[in-house]
Amino acid sequence: MTTTHTPTANITRLEKPAAPKPTAIPKLYRISEVMQQLSVSRATIYRMVAAGKLRLVKVGTQGSRITAESIDALLSPDASQ
Repeated sequence: MTTTHTPTANITRLEKPAAPKPTAIPKLYRISEVMQQLSVSRATIYRMVAAGKLRLVKVGTQGSRITAESIDALLSPDASQ
Protein backbone atom coordinates (compact mmCIF):
# COMPACT_ATOMS: atom_id res chain seq x y z
CA MET A 1 0.00 0.00 0.00
CA THR A 2 1.52 3.18 -1.18
CA THR A 3 0.27 6.53 -0.05
CA THR A 4 0.90 9.44 -2.21
CA HIS A 5 1.54 12.57 -0.29
CA THR A 6 1.04 15.76 -2.23
CA PRO A 7 2.81 18.68 -0.71
CA THR A 8 0.50 21.38 0.54
CA ALA A 9 0.52 24.24 -1.92
CA ASN A 10 1.27 27.65 -0.63
CA ILE A 11 -2.25 29.13 -0.63
CA THR A 12 -2.74 32.84 -0.45
CA ARG A 13 -6.07 34.02 0.76
CA LEU A 14 -7.29 37.06 -1.05
CA GLU A 15 -9.27 39.44 1.03
CA LYS A 16 -12.57 40.61 -0.34
CA PRO A 17 -12.02 43.98 -1.98
CA ALA A 18 -13.40 46.86 -0.03
CA ALA A 19 -16.76 47.99 -1.31
CA PRO A 20 -16.63 51.47 -2.78
CA LYS A 21 -18.02 54.09 -0.48
CA PRO A 22 -21.50 55.04 -1.57
CA THR A 23 -21.75 58.50 -3.01
CA ALA A 24 -24.37 60.77 -1.63
CA ILE A 25 -27.48 60.84 -3.76
CA PRO A 26 -28.41 64.45 -4.41
CA LYS A 27 -31.84 65.62 -3.34
CA LEU A 28 -33.96 66.26 -6.40
CA TYR A 29 -37.24 68.15 -6.72
CA ARG A 30 -39.94 67.87 -9.35
CA ILE A 31 -40.52 70.91 -11.52
CA SER A 32 -43.95 71.40 -9.93
CA GLU A 33 -42.42 71.39 -6.43
CA VAL A 34 -39.89 74.04 -7.44
CA MET A 35 -42.67 76.11 -8.99
CA GLN A 36 -44.44 76.14 -5.63
CA GLN A 37 -41.28 76.78 -3.60
CA LEU A 38 -40.27 79.76 -5.73
CA SER A 39 -43.80 80.91 -6.66
CA VAL A 40 -42.96 81.06 -10.36
CA SER A 41 -44.31 79.48 -13.53
CA ARG A 42 -43.00 76.38 -15.31
CA ALA A 43 -41.66 78.59 -18.10
CA THR A 44 -39.72 80.67 -15.56
CA ILE A 45 -38.16 77.50 -14.12
CA TYR A 46 -36.92 76.54 -17.58
CA ARG A 47 -35.65 80.09 -18.20
CA MET A 48 -33.70 79.87 -14.93
CA VAL A 49 -32.25 76.53 -16.07
CA ALA A 50 -31.25 78.08 -19.43
CA ALA A 51 -29.64 81.02 -17.60
CA GLY A 52 -27.66 78.65 -15.38
CA LYS A 53 -29.42 79.68 -12.17
CA LEU A 54 -30.93 76.21 -11.61
CA ARG A 55 -29.51 72.80 -12.48
CA LEU A 56 -31.80 70.37 -14.29
CA VAL A 57 -31.15 66.63 -14.16
CA LYS A 58 -32.81 64.20 -16.56
CA VAL A 59 -34.38 61.18 -14.87
CA GLY A 60 -35.19 58.37 -17.27
CA THR A 61 -36.42 59.24 -20.72
CA GLN A 62 -39.10 61.78 -19.88
CA GLY A 63 -38.53 62.99 -16.34
CA SER A 64 -36.69 66.10 -15.20
CA ARG A 65 -35.71 67.19 -11.72
CA ILE A 66 -34.04 70.24 -10.21
CA THR A 67 -31.23 69.75 -7.70
CA ALA A 68 -31.78 71.00 -4.16
CA GLU A 69 -28.22 72.32 -4.23
CA SER A 70 -29.05 74.69 -7.08
CA ILE A 71 -32.21 75.89 -5.30
CA ASP A 72 -30.21 76.51 -2.11
CA ALA A 73 -27.61 78.44 -4.09
CA LEU A 74 -30.32 80.54 -5.72
CA LEU A 75 -31.96 81.36 -2.40
CA SER A 76 -28.77 81.99 -0.43
CA PRO A 77 -28.18 85.60 0.60
CA ASP A 78 -24.86 85.83 -1.24
CA ALA A 79 -26.42 84.79 -4.58
CA SER A 80 -27.16 88.38 -5.58
CA GLN A 81 -25.72 88.34 -9.09
